[in-house]
Amino acid sequence: LDLYKQIYHLIKTKIPKPDLVIFLQADTEVLQRRVEKRARDYEAYMDPEYLDQVNRAFNNFFFYYSETPLLVINTNEIDFVEKKCDLQELIKKINRHTMGREYYNPLGS
Repeated sequence: LDLYKQIYHLIKTKIPKPDLVIFLQADTEVLQRRVEKRARDYEAYMDPEYLDQVNRAFNNFFFYYSETPLLVINTNEIDFVEKKCDLQELIKKINRHTMGREYYNPLGS
């Protein structure tokens, strides 16, 4: 871990900051259903507790994130993979975002 920290501190000033960070947030149960629906071989034996821990870690990270503008999108009720109208609304929201932190909770189609 110390080696990673040393490398990070060496290169962090050379890495450009993004104009916007987008966090696609969902409840663990929703994520589990999506994993099952995708049916990818390497995800077939994913422990639900592991998925929950990863999800909580991401939520915690972005709760404190302040490096760049942040758009947190609750994806529980939308399906931008299968529904083009959900994707179009998502793109509109991203294009309208300007600065700071914003939470978007779409209702879906």
